[in-house]
Amino acid sequence: MFDNIVIFTQLVEIGSFNKTADHLNMATSTLTRKVQELETYFNKLLLIRDTRNLKLTPDGELLYQNFKGLRLQLSNFFETINPTNKLSNGQISIVLPVIVSLELISPYINYFTSINPNIKLNLFFHHNGGYDNHSRMDLTITSHSVKNKLDSQHVERFLRSELIQLYCTPEYARKNGLPLSVEQMQNHNLVGGIDVNNIVMNHVTFTHKYTHDTIMHDSTKDFIKCNNLANALEIGLCGNHIFPCWNYLCEKKVQKGELIPVLSEYYVYQSDFYLTSRKSLRIEEKIVIDFIYRCMNRSIAIDMLNSEQQATLNAQE
Repeated sequence: MFDNIVIFTQLVEIGSFNKTADHLNMATSTLTRKVQELETYFNKLLLIRDTRNLKLTPDGELLYQNFKGLRLQLSNFFETINPTNKLSNGQISIVLPVIVSLELISPYINYFTSINPNIKLNLFFHHNGGYDNHSRMDLTITSHSVKNKLDSQHVERFLRSELIQLYCTPEYARKNGLPLSVEQMQNHNLVGGIDVNNIVMNHVTFTHKYTHDTIMHDSTKDFIKCNNLANALEIGLCGNHIFPCWNYLCEKKVQKGELIPVLSEYYVYQSDFYLTSRKSLRIEEKIVIDFIYRCMNRSIAIDMLNSEQQATLNAQE
């Protein structure tokens, strides 16, 4: 039953049956059955799900909050009692996307090395979000699926989805107002996009976050188009454009009042991040994968806080 609880916590964090099944390398039907087994065991409904979304019930939320750290605890326990899993002074070579790592992974590297001093990390940062035959690397994070490029010795795991939405500065809003509909975007300056294949995008698809209805926006009149969201953010901060960006890059600036979400009920793109590795993993690689997964799903900060609190308690004893 512990296995099913661990799977349930991962499902909650990923937010999709299909993507969680991909991450765990199991059939979606198997994942569904394991959740149903949990619900039968507790005699409680844990999830409300439809074809696109899943929502925790109060009992599901209680289960998740109590057991969200179970996977890491079990991993640490097995490493402690299983002598065959003792770490060597191994090194792991990882390919990481620059922008994503800057906010979600790099700030926690020191924490990782402090609790895993026997693991050496070789970090290779790349800009294009692709795979580019990184077969000599141990782990690779990509911003889209590369499953069709993998050989029989490698496997792809889903990490997380990130919505790309529109933002502007308060200065832009004061000068130009805010669009109240997608149609009104024709009256505004938008930083347009260039896709992962370096093709200039002449149309932007707005997708409603709740109804999933789509509206096509003509972007041919836009004077600036960009293939890098961090730079789109910097262009937008000048106050002359509405711009697309990942939510995680903008949320702190929104909280500080430095940015305003535009048409917040819509997103213009969804990035799915994946991790590629060999099928047969060393224990060091398993530890790093767990670390990356927790970074990408923003639970690593909780680990750090718990670690700091425990250190404080130990110091007081």
